[in-house]
Amino acid sequence: MSEVFKRRQWLLELIVDDESYTHHLLKNGEAVGCVTTSKQALTGCSSEYLGDMEYLCVATAEFIERYFPITVSQTSLELAPAVVFSTKDKLHEQYLSQYFKMKTGSWREHKIPSSESFLDAILQGLGYGLVGHLQAEPLLKKGLLIEITPGKRKRVSLYWQHWNIKAKQTTIIYRSLAVTAKQSLCHD
Repeated sequence: MSEVFKRRQWLLELIVDDESYTHHLLKNGEAVGCVTTSKQALTGCSSEYLGDMEYLCVATAEFIERYFPITVSQTSLELAPAVVFSTKDKLHEQYLSQYFKMKTGSWREHKIPSSESFLDAILQGLGYGLVGHLQAEPLLKKGLLIEITPGKRKRVSLYWQHWNIKAKQTTIIYRSLAVTAKQSLCHD
C-alpha cells in the first residue's frame, strides 16, 4: 500500500487501536475508513470482507522450558505470564476460553499496547502470546519462537468499513488494501 501513497504523494494519518474497536473511530468521524472485526456496516458506511488473520500461540524455547516443560494445560497457563495487547483486547480471553475452558482473570498477564513492544516482550521471554501469522511465521522459521499449541489457532475475520462517499482517494486506498489483504490474509 505504501506505493499508492508515495506515487500520489498523499499523506497518511494512521490511528492504531484494537481491531474490535476501530469502527468507533469511523462512527465518531475520526476516520474515513477502518479495518475492523465488525461485519455489520455502520449507517452511511459499507463493509468489505478483507480476509482472516490467523493467530498462533507462541513463546521462546526458554519460556516453554520453564513454564510448559511437559504440556500446555489449564494449570500451566494459570502460572505462566501471558502478553496481551491491552485491556480492550479480548482475543487472549476468547482463545483460553475456547481451547482450555478458562475463566476471565484466571491467568497472569502483561499488558503492552504497542505492536512492536508486544512482540518484543514475547521475544524477550516475558510471556507467551497470540501473534498474527504475518509476524509469527518468519520468527518460527528462524527458530526465535515456537508455537506452543499447534493445531489450536484463532482466526479473526477482518473488514474494511468506510463512509459511502465517492472520493477517488478512498476508492484507490480500498483497492490497494484489498490486493494486499488477498496476498497476506487467509481466505478459505
